[in-house]
Amino acid sequence: MDERMSYRKTSAGAKMLNGRRGGDGIGRMSRRSKGEERPKRPKSAGLARFYSRIGARGWQSSNYFTFSVRSPALRGWLAAQLPARRLRILSVGCGSGELEAHLARCGHAVVGLDLSTPMLKRARKRGLTALVQGDSQALPFRAQAFDAVIFPECVGYLHLPTAFAEAVRVLRPRGRLLITTYAGAVKLHTAYARAGLDEIGAALATCGLRLAEHRFLAAKRSSITPVAPDAEATLLYVRAAHASRNARTEGRARRCTSSGP
Repeated sequence: MDERMSYRKTSAGAKMLNGRRGGDGIGRMSRRSKGEERPKRPKSAGLARFYSRIGARGWQSSNYFTFSVRSPALRGWLAAQLPARRLRILSVGCGSGELEAHLARCGHAVVGLDLSTPMLKRARKRGLTALVQGDSQALPFRAQAFDAVIFPECVGYLHLPTAFAEAVRVLRPRGRLLITTYAGAVKLHTAYARAGLDEIGAALATCGLRLAEHRFLAAKRSSITPVAPDAEATLLYVRAAHASRNARTEGRARRCTSSGP
């Protein structure tokens, strides 16, 4: 039986607002109060079904993949883009949790959010305990709960201004937002809209964020190589920060390059 919980703290220090924790250990969003406006959530139901099918079968048995799942090198590279101190991180669209488990081994407190229960169950098997079934368009967390928010290869499914506005709400004032999305060399699923640098930058600007850094990458299982934005690039990496933040020297990045299975 589900155990009701209200403002229950996760291991990352965030709070799952009015969620329910089931016997599988996954926090769930509760219904909104009567009369409360529901934001637009494009494609959420169909997207949840799509990833639930993959979650039930497993990535290796499907015709789909993500670089976060397939590439230990990418997981190590993304971890190295974060500051050396322990962070509270929200991963939006965590899927089966390969990247999130790696970040947790690097010493971060990670909360994974996904629409798909089968995906979250796979993530739990990787040792992740702070898992929430919810929607990026209405994050079930208090304001300024996280040092970093990561969108790993999921922005093509989202309404960017809404998702980024929610990310800004839960980010701390000096927090950062990391995005990876597919570049020109990758054939996309029909439901995934290609989001270019200009579109991402414009959506960030509407939410008070600025493009702090971007790179085009050729991602392989054992290597990540910066490349020109042409047919070689498989991923676009973006780091955003609050627009009001003055430019300053970045802290020494965490060098955590090893990744488990």
